[in-house]
Amino acid sequence: MAAILSVEAPSSSLLARTPPGVCHVVAVRSAGAAEAEAYQSVREALAPAARAAAARVHAWVLVPDSLQLCLSLAAPARQLPTFFAELEARVTEAMGGSRAAAFVGWRAVPVAVDTHLFVSHLYIERLPVRRGLTLWPWSWRWSSHAANAGGEQDACLEPHAAYRHLGVDGQTRQRAYRALFELDLDPTLWDRTEASLEAGRPLAASNRERPA
Repeated sequence: MAAILSVEAPSSSLLARTPPGVCHVVAVRSAGAAEAEAYQSVREALAPAARAAAARVHAWVLVPDSLQLCLSLAAPARQLPTFFAELEARVTEAMGGSRAAAFVGWRAVPVAVDTHLFVSHLYIERLPVRRGLTLWPWSWRWSSHAANAGGEQDACLEPHAAYRHLGVDGQTRQRAYRALFELDLDPTLWDRTEASLEAGRPLAASNRERPA
């Protein structure tokens, strides 16, 4: 059975210029649909790959044509290739050694945490709904939404400090996080976020787009 990850890094100087600790939204493109077994292999590989690259995953989703994440790096952003090399190696091993993968490349852009961190979470965890895969973010199994919004255990996830500041305890934070998904945001926001990822432009948001 084929693994689903084979990553070629973009030739961009943006990552090399990004200082330590900056959040990124990362999109890994896929050439085709993935099977549930491959999804599970990617999910299980995320946490050890993140540790190996000193990365912290704050939100993630798997859909048939991509893996998308919001993460922070404790080392310079040029270590993103380390993260994906680890991820690819672990998924390939879990899938029986096959390298006939469907993921064909990735893009990563910095996120303005003060304006766009939660917008990036919304963009990621709403993706299955926008693609018509499910009616509600919490009903999609292959996502961080159940953990961020409902408190389910997720070994992949390490919440950002801004998430912890949503409330004094887990239930308060989860309730505040769920409220973000009820906001009336600019309907063009998702298209512009995708365009920024494709072009390699940092993500920023206007006051209208800033969940608070």
